[in-house]
Amino acid sequence: MNSSARYRLDGAEYVNLGMNVTVTAVTGKREAFVINAHRADVQNFAREGVDLIITFKDGSKIRINRFLANTDQQYDELIFNDGEKFYLADFGQAWGGLDGVIEPLVEYIPLDDNIAAMLLAIFGGIALLLASEDGDGGSSDRPEAPKVVSVTDDVGIHTGSLHSGDLTDDSRPTFSGTGKPGSTIVLTDDKGTWGSTIVNPNGTWSLTPGQDIDDGTHTFKVTQTDPQRQQSESEDITLTIDTHADTPTVEVKDPDGDGKPDTSGTAEPGSEITVTWPDGTTTTTTAGDDGKWSVESPTEQGDGEITVVAEDPAGNISDEVKVPWDAADPAPNL
Repeated sequence: MNSSARYRLDGAEYVNLGMNVTVTAVTGKREAFVINAHRADVQNFAREGVDLIITFKDGSKIRINRFLANTDQQYDELIFNDGEKFYLADFGQAWGGLDGVIEPLVEYIPLDDNIAAMLLAIFGGIALLLASEDGDGGSSDRPEAPKVVSVTDDVGIHTGSLHSGDLTDDSRPTFSGTGKPGSTIVLTDDKGTWGSTIVNPNGTWSLTPGQDIDDGTHTFKVTQTDPQRQQSESEDITLTIDTHADTPTVEVKDPDGDGKPDTSGTAEPGSEITVTWPDGTTTTTTAGDDGKWSVESPTEQGDGEITVVAEDPAGNISDEVKVPWDAADPAPNL
């Protein structure tokens, strides 16, 4: 059974552990963690700060966060139940070594009959269940994953909510969501870390990156570390940052000599092209999937300039391109 459960009997709290679980000791409370396995099945003990990691010969693992109360002399109890007897693992002389625990110095002390009888009573069900296994077989101590409720673009022409897969010209969009109060939220992508914040007492958080995110496609996620140092992650959100519009190319001709200039060129695919004619009127068109666009003036034009500007799909505005137009000599202009 890959789970953990907390039981209380006669004022003491015991935590019955299954395999492949992570649990967190309660601050200020002495607890006994009971493992239903033979002590000889342990392959390795390791210490990380105040956490204890137990690896078994079959590859199973158990992690007890905050097992030590900050000192080598104050730590919770670990009990092995081999089906016949209960043994207390004494780490008093074993702290040290490369991984924090010297296995040969761990002493296993048989528990007396009174304590053994109490534990048998617990396993027999004569106890108050404080926290039981989840329906999916996971640990009830595991925090709910953080959620990204919204991503907001508040820059440029197109503003509002963004969704995974969207394009944006905002290099610092605001991420907002929910999480466990007091937890630390860190925003990352495949290129680095973009900021962090703390979940408010009401369970909400909001984060705007402190620096511009590079142009390109990014897969973001939010990692939550709660006050018990347990981590969980949000679902991925993919956004494409685009903060620059390419300057369009422009060519002007009058192949049929009707005084109505034909204007064409290339731009970013999907860009909206606005052509301003010498008389001040405008015509718009859209660049195709291949980036090509073309438009003819609806009326004859006198001498002057033809101005072209592009707005790309992200809302970026390109530099203007000005091409002179000579009505008396409508030769091609590049």
